[in-house]
Amino acid sequence: MSANKTIPALNKSSLISPEDSQLAESLTIKEKVIKSRSHFFYGRLLSFAFNSNSIEMATVFRFGQKVKLLDVRKVYIPDDSRTDQDKIFFINRIIEEYYREMGKKCKNIIVSASGQETVFRTITLPRMKKKELQAALEFEIKKQIPFPLEECYYNYRPIARITKNGREYLKLSVHAISQRYVREILTPFRNLNLKVTCLYNTQDVIGELLSRLPFFRQDTNYALLNIGKNSSQISYYCGSTLEFTHVSSLGSSLLSHRFDDAKFENFTELLADEIQNSLDYYTGQYSSHFTNRVFIYGDMSYADELITLLSNRFGFEFSRFPAENLDFCQDKEDELSYSLPVSLAVIAAASSTTRLANLLPPEQLLEQRKKIIDRVGRLGLISLAALFFYNSYIDRARLKIDQTYLSDLEQKIAVYENSQAYDTYNILKRRIAVDKLYLEKIKEKSSYLGLNLKELSRLTPATIRLYNFEYNPTLPDNNIILYGVVNTVEVPPELVLAEYIENLNHSPFFDHVKVSRHIKNLTKTGFELDFQISLQGII
Repeated sequence: MSANKTIPALNKSSLISPEDSQLAESLTIKEKVIKSRSHFFYGRLLSFAFNSNSIEMATVFRFGQKVKLLDVRKVYIPDDSRTDQDKIFFINRIIEEYYREMGKKCKNIIVSASGQETVFRTITLPRMKKKELQAALEFEIKKQIPFPLEECYYNYRPIARITKNGREYLKLSVHAISQRYVREILTPFRNLNLKVTCLYNTQDVIGELLSRLPFFRQDTNYALLNIGKNSSQISYYCGSTLEFTHVSSLGSSLLSHRFDDAKFENFTELLADEIQNSLDYYTGQYSSHFTNRVFIYGDMSYADELITLLSNRFGFEFSRFPAENLDFCQDKEDELSYSLPVSLAVIAAASSTTRLANLLPPEQLLEQRKKIIDRVGRLGLISLAALFFYNSYIDRARLKIDQTYLSDLEQKIAVYENSQAYDTYNILKRRIAVDKLYLEKIKEKSSYLGLNLKELSRLTPATIRLYNFEYNPTLPDNNIILYGVVNTVEVPPELVLAEYIENLNHSPFFDHVKVSRHIKNLTKTGFELDFQISLQGII
């Protein structure tokens, strides 16, 4: 869904002069949200997310925009994993077992990542060509991300067009991840010979999950808080678009060795300071208002005492993320519904239909594009072949119908030729031929004199009156003499007579046309030209 926002750069009073009004109009910033392209998946899809102490997994069946949730689970990594190798072995085993159980006919695997080695920035650049945009974006990324560009993978997607002072800008959602972290994430799948389709930033893809809530609005701000074991992360969204995220070192591990009644209160005070700092920065830099509602997800989403303390501390609502209200989770059983807020990252990645910034290595993305092109090419060839065979089938069917019709027609003709009606037809046809020949014999032929008179009638204009016609067929030349008068008012009669002579000369019926005599007389209405023409007509 696209939305338009107008952010006034000036505070207008009730009385504004025309000059101030024009200035305010020129300084107005207009922002238009860009609707993201859809990413259509078909078939079974697996989603994974890794934390420092757990693995989240989900399985869905996708058909375009439709999502059917099949399974969600979260497996915690044992604390007795003494070495990194033990941890990797455990993760490999969990993924292998889950894929063996749920990965039948699986076509796509999506992984989401978060933490200190992922970075999100919103960068605004002037609108320019794609190559120039890539160079300018790389320059900005070098200044804004905390690790070297050659040691990370990054990707972006446009989220808004901004018009300011008549110039157009492009707002980009830029995500980066360290190459070391990508290798760590993809290693278990490579060990199992599984191909990962997409690697998303967890906070970015969770924003897409908001759009599936029944009360979602694109022009409303939302905040989500995840309290992990070793860190906490709060993210702010405008609609489903991630605008700001803050990671704190406070985690639920601070509560593990406390058994007193005030353990939640002390932790809440520390966490509230971090939330307040991030909230102040967000409202100051990104938004002039806040929704006064924070959704909590992750392992602490069912800590009701902590949620109550945070709500009392801030004076606005903290609540568990209402995953049970998602459009594809409303009919799930209690056991599965209980896992939804705890494993929100994998649910979001599995259900997202938006093309987000894919953080896979460039060579892997290039390989996927080639496969898509090959798949489209094969689909095109299959479509052409199907169309060819279909047309061939139609042509053969039509040919067979025509042959059947021709055979039936030949049989009917044969039956007709042997019938009495056919004999009667032949008799009538012979009689008609004889009668036609007789009529041709007795038909009066047109005389040459008649043809000459018809041609004279056609060529003689209204301004010429012929009053005498002499025809002598015995003369070899000039066998016709015409007597006539030209009466005109505006046009000289000589021009009318000359045009008449010219028309007679061009006629195939007459030859040797010449004026024998002409006399011009003055009348009451104009001039009158009396003439005599001799000519040779057809004999």
